[in-house]
Amino acid sequence: MNVLNWTVIISNLGEAIEQLAEIEHQLERGALPTPEQFEVQIQHAFHHLNFAWNARYVSTEVFSRLTDQQFHEWGAYPTDLETL
Repeated sequence: MNVLNWTVIISNLGEAIEQLAEIEHQLERGALPTPEQFEVQIQHAFHHLNFAWNARYVSTEVFSRLTDQQFHEWGAYPTDLETL
């Protein structure tokens, strides 16, 4: 039985929330990003949301020794989520 790794999930959700809050505060201040800056910011938030989902069953030990391949796999949009 798979056990959710809440440490990995919380860490990545926190990073995504932090990035989204940064975007929100930037917009509220009227400091509008360029389209390229906005794309990078959103990619960063998605990256952490994807990690929270894709690495949700990975042990903290495995997560702490992340390989380049895992970085790309876990950072990609999940293939096991049904599109709404």
